[in-house]
Amino acid sequence: MIKQIMLHHNFIKLASCIIGYTTWAFIAQHQHITVNQPVSLCFYQTNDLYQIKAPESVVAVISGKRQDIHRYNPEQNAFHIDASTYKEGTHQVTLLNENLFLPDNLKMVQLIPSSITVTISKQV
Repeated sequence: MIKQIMLHHNFIKLASCIIGYTTWAFIAQHQHITVNQPVSLCFYQTNDLYQIKAPESVVAVISGKRQDIHRYNPEQNAFHIDASTYKEGTHQVTLLNENLFLPDNLKMVQLIPSSITVTISKQV
């Protein structure tokens, strides 16, 4: 009786699907992937007398294992830019890897754009 059930074509199809999906899920966790993640910009050491105009976010191309990228939450991370080094006016700021604190198991491949225009003016 059990032999007939196990040799039935529907049982074989179901077992094949389960084994195939399980194998794929196990292998896919360790696969290296690359994703585009929007990352916000955060200015620190700002002066309340000045207003900073800059893009709100940039796109970071991040590479790593699939499971590590799924654990990473870009909303909890931002590019940190020291505003005290800039005076009033328009500045071209190059974003560096050191300004984004990624986990050790992830790597930033590219930034889009890699530099931004920041305008600092007195508040009215």
